[in-house]
Amino acid sequence: MVKDIQARYLYDVVVKPSSIDKFIPTSAAKLTKQGNITGLKSNLKSGRYKVVESHGTKRIIDTRVKKSDKRVIALKENKTRNLFYDWYKEGNQGIDLIITQIKGQYTIGK
Repeated sequence: MVKDIQARYLYDVVVKPSSIDKFIPTSAAKLTKQGNITGLKSNLKSGRYKVVESHGTKRIIDTRVKKSDKRVIALKENKTRNLFYDWYKEGNQGIDLIITQIKGQYTIGK
């Protein structure tokens, strides 16, 4: 049994992958213990971090850093999760295997 809130989360992973709509931190970003970018909201308001878009990719850059490789804090691009196990395909193959091994004559009714 799966709870409703778990089913909503797992639907994107198991049934139909959707695009990830988050900024993914780079190695140049300072992170908290939970993996979040430290001071992201306040630094965006103050102007230290700036959101820049080029070629369909959004980036958060640190305006105070001059080196280009350390400047990019986070990326946001169109990506989808890959299905690592297709539940429906495997289930259908299992059902087909069971049905093909049934011998005899059967009628299916309501």
